[in-house]
Amino acid sequence: MELRQLKYFLKAKELLNFTEAARALNISQSTLSQQIKQLEDELNVPAVRSF
Repeated sequence: MELRQLKYFLKAKELLNFTEAARALNISQSTLSQQIKQLEDELNVPAVRSF
């Protein structure tokens, strides 16, 4: 788990929108999705369902 992944997850949760979160973080939506997926895989928890 990386701090960056948590930061990305928190922004997506705050905005409830991957596109807006990616824009706010100045990254691509695919990068955001990949990082959150890696976080979910590592924690073995579907993080996005908690929104």
